[in-house]
Amino acid sequence: ERGRTIAQKTPGAGWTYAVYDKRNRKVMTADANQMEEGRWTLQEYDEMNRPTQQQEVQLLVPFAPSVVQKLYLSAPDRSYIMDKIILSETRYDDYPADSLPFVATAIVDDQQLSTTNRGRITLSRTRVLEPNPKAEERFLSTAYYYDRYGR
Repeated sequence: ERGRTIAQKTPGAGWTYAVYDKRNRKVMTADANQMEEGRWTLQEYDEMNRPTQQQEVQLLVPFAPSVVQKLYLSAPDRSYIMDKIILSETRYDDYPADSLPFVATAIVDDQQLSTTNRGRITLSRTRVLEPNPKAEERFLSTAYYYDRYGR
């Protein structure tokens, strides 16, 4: 109805389905393998429309894509999700003290670091996928530091 791609067939890979939110952003996708197991990839955004977190979620039951679309729009508490795993995360504007891989002042003079990072990526984390699903969560983290000129 809005001209969005809700299903796409890729040769050799099967169908990929997409779900959109009220702001017309793609928020959930599932390929043929994920659909069989009731798993979807969920993308979350912040108030400025920036992607903040990507998760793989397990639905209570394997719903049809049209049902998932209706559930997403009508159940903001996401009660239809049974389990989730964070795949990646992006932070903007500030440095979370508990997640930094290292402190920039150990490398660069503190006077040269920017104190205003509004609108800039400050941290990204990507999950290391383990063959054993019960393995400890590990992430590859990248901290972005800027000088006083925003470089």
